[in-house]
Amino acid sequence: MRRLFVVAALVTLIFSACQPQPRNGVEAPSTTRALSLEITAPLDGRETAWGFVTVTGIVSSPEAQVNVSGINVDVGQDGSFESDYILLDEGKNKLTAVATLEGKTVSKTVTVTYTLKLHVSISLNLERGKDWLTESPTKIGGRVSDPRAEVIVNGKKAEVGKDGSISAMLNLTDGKNQIIATARLRDQIDTDTREAIYVPPVPLKLNIASPTDGGEIGLDLLRVTGTVSDPEALITVNNIKALVTAAGAFYAYVELESGENRIDTVVTRGSENMTNTIRVTYNPVTSPVGKLALELLSPRNKTEYRVNVIPVTGVVGDPQSMVLVDGREAVVSTSGTFQGYVVLDEGKNVIEVVAFKDALKTIKNIEVSFAPPLVVLLSHSSSARVVDYRKEPATFTGMVNKPEAQVQFSRLLIVSEGFCIPEDVSQQGRCQAEGFHRVHH
Repeated sequence: MRRLFVVAALVTLIFSACQPQPRNGVEAPSTTRALSLEITAPLDGRETAWGFVTVTGIVSSPEAQVNVSGINVDVGQDGSFESDYILLDEGKNKLTAVATLEGKTVSKTVTVTYTLKLHVSISLNLERGKDWLTESPTKIGGRVSDPRAEVIVNGKKAEVGKDGSISAMLNLTDGKNQIIATARLRDQIDTDTREAIYVPPVPLKLNIASPTDGGEIGLDLLRVTGTVSDPEALITVNNIKALVTAAGAFYAYVELESGENRIDTVVTRGSENMTNTIRVTYNPVTSPVGKLALELLSPRNKTEYRVNVIPVTGVVGDPQSMVLVDGREAVVSTSGTFQGYVVLDEGKNVIEVVAFKDALKTIKNIEVSFAPPLVVLLSHSSSARVVDYRKEPATFTGMVNKPEAQVQFSRLLIVSEGFCIPEDVSQQGRCQAEGFHRVHH
C-alpha cells in the first residue's frame, strides 16, 4: 500500500512539472488564439428603402469560418469577408455574422429596418460620346429597389438580378423610341420613362482608289488608298492597320515582292466584315536607276531620350516626294523640309525614314534609345503630425518605377522636414527603411 502511494505521488509530481508554471506569481498566458469579429457594413440601426443588402466585416483570423445569416462566406487573407445579397423583410431585420475557430465562436448582430418604397430606373447602353443607339435589338438596363418586384419594359417581362439589376432586349425603330419600365410589388407601382434615339448603322461599303487591279509597279513600296462608309470601322491591308480619317478616307503601305502580289483590304465592324482583293505586279526591271536626296536633321544617331515621343525632321531633295517615318506619312513643306513623330519603346529603337517619288526611293535608319527617368515616391507613418526624427524613429515607405533600381539611404531637402530614401527595393518596386534624420535649411 505504501509503495502504491509513492508511485502515485511521483506521477503527480511529473505531471505538475510539465504544466505551464506561473512566472513571478503571474498566470502563464493561454496558447489559444483570441477570436474577434466586426461588422463594418451595414451600420447597426440603419434604415433603407432597398430590399436587399450585403454584409461586410473583418475577423481577427483568416483561418476562421464565417457565416452570415446561416450562409458561409469566403474570408480573405486580411480577414475581410462579404456576404452575397440578402433579401430584407419589411420592418426590422437582424443580420448576424458568426465566426468559428478551434472550437471558439463569436458573433455580431446588426439591425436594419426596411421600408418598401418601390423605385425603378432605366439605363441605356450608349457608346462613349454618343447620345443615340446603333444596334437593334438592343439591351435595356436599369435598377429596381427590390429584386422581388416584377418589371415590365415596353410590354416585355425583364430579368431581375439579385442586386436589383434589370435587363430586357427590345427592337427599336428608326428615330425616337419611348422606353417605359413599370415595376410592381404588392400594392406599389413605379414607372420610369426614357427616350432612345435609334440611328441604324450605315451600310458597310469599301472602295479602293489606288492601285488599280492588275497594274504594274516599279517600286517595292505600295501605297493603298480608298474610302469606307463607316470611319469607325477597322481596316487592314495585308494585315497592316490602315490610318482612317473622320471622312472615311484611308491609306496603308505594304511592301511588295518581285512578281505578282495579292493585296487584301479587309474592313471589320462588329460581326460584319468585307474584303476587297486586287493583284499588282512588282517589276524591278522597269525601275529607273537613281535615288532621292534625303538628309536627316534630328534626332542624332545614338541619342538617349527621357521622353517617349520625339520629332523626326529632315530635308528631301524633291518637295513632291512622299516621306514615311516608321510607316506614318510626314508633313513635307514646299522647300522639302519634313517633320514626323515617333513613339519610342524603352531601350533601343531603330527609326526608318523612307522618301520616295514615282519609282525612286531612299531609306535611312537612325538608332536612338529611350530610358524613362527614375521616379521615387515617398510617404511616412508620421505624416499627420510633427515629429522630431532625432528623438522618434519613423517608418518611410515608397515606390520606384524600376524594381531593379539601386536605392541608397540619403537625405532630401524638402522645406524643413527630413526624408530618407529606403535602402532596398523588392521585385514589386516597394521599399521600406527606418530613419532618424532631420534636415534644416
